[in-house]
This record gives sequence, structure tokens and C-alpha cells, in this order.
Amino acid sequence: TAVLGLYHESLVRCLGALISMDKELVGPVVGALLRPDVWPAGEGGNTPKVVLLLHEVDTLIGLLDLGDDGEKEKEQTLESFGPHLLPLTSRLCSCISSDNSRTSERALQFFRNGSFAALVRRHLGSVGHLLLRALCRRPG
Repeated sequence: TAVLGLYHESLVRCLGALISMDKELVGPVVGALLRPDVWPAGEGGNTPKVVLLLHEVDTLIGLLDLGDDGEKEKEQTLESFGPHLLPLTSRLCSCISSDNSRTSERALQFFRNGSFAALVRRHLGSVGHLLLRALCRRPG
């Protein structure tokens, strides 16, 4: 992870530049990052790697904001991310509930991301109760 930390920010920017050409790729890329063979297992996990992955996912979700683009394109992009929101929310909830302050602090920073907030508002019925439980630090 120490070597990954050296190149991580540059890799995230490069990936962001590629994804900004086709914002519908954000969902599949985030889905790939959430896979068990990429994401460290368990509560303790590898904290530096989890923090780096949280940063990367947060950055990619930030690319969903289409700014001045039409509502139709924005709607289509947000819709393409829908299937990946529940797995992301589950990971975030586990990070928010973590006893490790670095992990929970980084996970809570997702709420500063306007695109993430828009996704949560859009799918509040399916993810709201999970987030509320994690924020109240109540398990499963």
C-alpha cells in the first residue's frame, strides 16, 4: 500500500479523465472497486488501503455532476449508477461504523459530495435506513 500511495492520486486523476468522456462508466468502475478481491476484508482491514479506495470512489462519484448538461443526460447517468448504490452504501455503512477514526471520517466525507447527496436523495427509500443505522452506530 505504501507504493500505491505514491501513485494513487495520479492514477485517480487519469481514471477520472477517461471516465469524464463517458460518465456512464462511473457505476461499473465503482462496482469493480467494491469487489471483495479489491476491497480489504473485515472491520479492521487495511486502513490505508480503505482510505485510498474511499477517496477514489468519492472522486469518481463527484464526476457524476453534469453541471450545465441537460437534465436528460444527468438523469441517464444517475440511473446507470443505481445498481451500484446499494453495494456502495453497504461498504460506506461498514466504514462509518468502524472503530477506526480515519476510516469513519473519510466515509463521512462522502456527504460533502453533491453528487453522492443527490444519489442518496434519489434512492432514499432503499439506502436511507442503512445510512441512519450506521450513523447511529447500530449494527446490521
